[in-house]
Amino acid sequence: MCEPMTIMMGVSLAMTAVGGLQAANAQQAAGQAKDQLGQYNRQVMRNAAITARHNARRAGERGKEQVTDIVEKGRFLSGRQLTALAANGVVVDSGSGLDMSRDLDRQIRRNVARTRQATTDRQAGFINQAGGFEQKGFLAELTGANSAAAANRQAQTTLVNTGASVASKWYGFSKEGALDSAATGDEMVLGGHLALGDPGF
Repeated sequence: MCEPMTIMMGVSLAMTAVGGLQAANAQQAAGQAKDQLGQYNRQVMRNAAITARHNARRAGERGKEQVTDIVEKGRFLSGRQLTALAANGVVVDSGSGLDMSRDLDRQIRRNVARTRQATTDRQAGFINQAGGFEQKGFLAELTGANSAAAANRQAQTTLVNTGASVASKWYGFSKEGALDSAATGDEMVLGGHLALGDPGF
């Protein structure tokens, strides 16, 4: 039969230990959750970067298609222009006829140059976007890993402090003689006939 003091000491020590363990486990769980969230966000940003690079390639392909279309339409218009001039008796390889052909050719070249520059700008935008996504993903993963490491350190500190608290309480009970009185009481219960001066011994 345990003395009330013994029960109180046991409950106090157990509550301190269990509370510390629960707090440490909660801290580790929170760190793991942040780490997993960081990894998830890294994957999301990585996928976004892949999409952005795909868009950059597609922009390049689309730009080439537009340039080809401009050149083909320009040639078609140039041919029609030359045919119309010749049908009206205009000399196409000199004078005003030649000037008109050159003007149309310059216009086509300007359109091609503008289209190529616009294509380059779009590609650069997508590539920069991909780099930004990669950087955000890296930072998200790093933040999660750092949070997990900090949580683990915090949990270790909690465990150390819990151990110190349990030890301090144990020492306090011992210093006050509570442990000795509890032990004496246990001895009296376990060896009752000896404590009672049983004449059989």
